[in-house]
Amino acid sequence: IPTEYLPRTLNEQHLAYETTKSENPQAIKYFNYYKNKIHKFIWLSMATSEFAKKDGLENSTCIYNPIRFKSAKSANVTKNKKLITISRIDSYQKRIDLMVEIVNEVFKEKEFKDWEFDIYGTGNLPNECIDIVNKSKQINFYGKTDNPSKELLNASIYLSTSYTEGFPLSILEANECGLPAITYYFGESTYEVVLDNKTGYIIPFNDKKKYIEKLKDMMRNLENLKELSKQSKEYATKFSTEEVCQQWIKAFDEIDKKNQKEKN
Repeated sequence: IPTEYLPRTLNEQHLAYETTKSENPQAIKYFNYYKNKIHKFIWLSMATSEFAKKDGLENSTCIYNPIRFKSAKSANVTKNKKLITISRIDSYQKRIDLMVEIVNEVFKEKEFKDWEFDIYGTGNLPNECIDIVNKSKQINFYGKTDNPSKELLNASIYLSTSYTEGFPLSILEANECGLPAITYYFGESTYEVVLDNKTGYIIPFNDKKKYIEKLKDMMRNLENLKELSKQSKEYATKFSTEEVCQQWIKAFDEIDKKNQKEKN
């Protein structure tokens, strides 16, 4: 970055700080090199920003990524009776194989025989999933979708089993369509993406038994599911394009005011 531009630079980072610190020390060196040179580091969550500040990057702040679409409608979660995920299909980060195992276990209960699970995403299903999907009349793999809002509006509960995430918009996009989510704890932004017991549920990492129990509870308790849906839809407004744009405008205004002050 040319020296004259440094005071006017906003460095936006799509990273989970804890994970980066443990897995990519070179990135931390990069941050430290620029920490007293640029105007601000902008992180994707408040928690990440606070971790960075504690590590010496005091000119850190947070601006959320916006939801990519708007939905005037909200899913009829009590009628749809459908679980859904829209994700990159892999076993390493997203752990789709674990998700399929969990749902297959839930569907063994006769009371859920009228529920379905739809999987959307780019990539191929892991071999261990293909056999389960082929044998199940309730689990469907559709590949990529160009209309996520349409599929979300036809569902009831959004599933995530990622072992780590930076700031997963897929969950918030589900909220925009009125879908609550169930997810494992995936890192420092978890409690900003999901309001536990309000817009969904956060399960302790790798507690498969607890995940299954809570998912069954969501599917059984339709009145509670309806309330979670309402709160999810309301929470999504915080991540609208209009809301996020105002925060970016404010960040640029701060730079402009600082430059004007220095000139005077």
